[in-house]
Amino acid sequence: MMGVRAEPTPRLQSVFRLRFTLAIKIDRFEGRQSVAIRILIADDNADVRSSVARVIRSSGENWEICYEAADGRAAIEKALELRPDLLILDLLMPHDGITAGREIHRLLPGAPMVLNTIWSSPALELEAKRAGFQVVAEKSSAAILISAIHQALTRPVVD
Repeated sequence: MMGVRAEPTPRLQSVFRLRFTLAIKIDRFEGRQSVAIRILIADDNADVRSSVARVIRSSGENWEICYEAADGRAAIEKALELRPDLLILDLLMPHDGITAGREIHRLLPGAPMVLNTIWSSPALELEAKRAGFQVVAEKSSAAILISAIHQALTRPVVD
């Protein structure tokens, strides 16, 4: 008789995500090399995608780009296929970042997300949080992006 594989509940996924994040922090603290954090980037501007990828690759962190999407729909499809450890979504792209993030959060509730935008406001930050994002990062510097990634990886994912 073949067994049926049950999908983990959102709460269980959050527990797994927390344990994974803690294991990475312990490895870094103890100086061990751990598995790379896989990051999916979505932005309709190829130059911005390239810049974000360059910042991530040159950060000195154990991060790798698993996919670069040109719109929100591709981000959703690839997120389901690749199950990245973190997603960075542009706000203003076809099938916008908030809409894509909301769908990704529904399908992969444990996945940390950063909303990358040229502007921010308290209203946008509230809407992003409701959609499942941990951080809203303005596209102003590499340091802000790196900080946002660290924050997203360490903040709990709230349902």
